[in-house]
Amino acid sequence: MNVRTPLILAVGVALGAVATLAGLWAAPIFARAHFTVQQADQIRREMADPSVPKTLQSDAFRLHEGNAEELFAQAAAVERRFRVATPILFAWCVIVFAFLNVGVNRDRRREIYEIDCAACLVCGRCFSSCPIEKRRRAGGAAPAKATETSRL
Repeated sequence: MNVRTPLILAVGVALGAVATLAGLWAAPIFARAHFTVQQADQIRREMADPSVPKTLQSDAFRLHEGNAEELFAQAAAVERRFRVATPILFAWCVIVFAFLNVGVNRDRRREIYEIDCAACLVCGRCFSSCPIEKRRRAGGAAPAKATETSRL
């Protein structure tokens, strides 16, 4: 495990807490995108100030004899759902990002020598980095049968 992994996870959890607070702050903003909340705000404005221009939605609401108090209760229920769901969404996004960041920052050590066939031009320049050739140059006996084969 990398030394940075616990740090990244700790920062991810801290950012998750901050994201939860940001979600609490952003919940009313996100709730305004819901149709019921928009309609309740429009009806509330029209009831408070008769000079506010009427919209097609508010005219349709009144035409179908909608109950304003019921609409306000539905809008409040939607806002409560957003107050619960938005912080959860924000925290989940940050924690997923932290775990993805841990996966990206892992040290990947190659245990055996691998040739990158896609980038190999068969020029022989990498011959000196071959572990079998290094053993031969150091005076060690080369194995009778090479265990590593090229995939060329």
